[in-house]
Amino acid sequence: MAKKKTKTKSKATTTPKLKKPSFKLSSQQKLIFGSLLIILGVLLFIAFLSFFFTGQADQSTLTELSSRDIEAKNWLNKLGAWVSDLFINQAFGISSFIFSGLLFLSGIYVTLDINKSKLRRHWIWGTLIAIWLSVFFGFFAHKYDALGGTIGFEMNSFLQDYIGKIGTVFLLVFIFIVYLAIRFKVTGESIVSAFKKANKELKEDINSTNDSNDDVIVPLDNDLSAEAEDIKSAFELNVKDSKPTIEKHSKPEPKTD
Repeated sequence: MAKKKTKTKSKATTTPKLKKPSFKLSSQQKLIFGSLLIILGVLLFIAFLSFFFTGQADQSTLTELSSRDIEAKNWLNKLGAWVSDLFINQAFGISSFIFSGLLFLSGIYVTLDINKSKLRRHWIWGTLIAIWLSVFFGFFAHKYDALGGTIGFEMNSFLQDYIGKIGTVFLLVFIFIVYLAIRFKVTGESIVSAFKKANKELKEDINSTNDSNDDVIVPLDNDLSAEAEDIKSAFELNVKDSKPTIEKHSKPEPKTD
């Protein structure tokens, strides 16, 4: 008798699938990360503000960060002096305050779980504004280095080498107009209507002030006027009734020719 062949089914070995890493934060993680960003934004603001009071005195401490014996004058000590010098002197100048505000705003968005699309737009426009302001303040770099920073000074000098100072000014004006048109939907008609509205309000204010000046009536105090009349009448009465104090007095005789 032929033996039946038994087929052995080979079990397929199932390899575990790799899970994609999830970057979605839990509520607790959002609170922790958002609070960190808020605190960093506040600390950056403090360091930047302190730079304008202690920046010159801290220049000698920037190369001695590892030394614990040297103390910086910055309100956040050596790390604050180094970060503020990096952002203000070496980068964007006074417009670096925008980045501290963006960090603070990012912390608010993360903590409250607000839509991040608006936050991305804030970062894009904030960075462009910081660059624009840095280039603009580059015109004053010969007097105040901290206004435009190294980036502003170099970009301003580069533009002036090719299109001159007047060309650089007009380029910045054009970029500002583009910003208003794209960000705030400003049009030529809205600018004209805004000027007309301002002119109309100015004329109305001038007319209202003129009308108010014409209608001003100085009020008379009736009590004072009555008192003055009483004094006047009493004085007239005393004059009429006044007689010489000498009993036997001589009256002037009329002259006879």
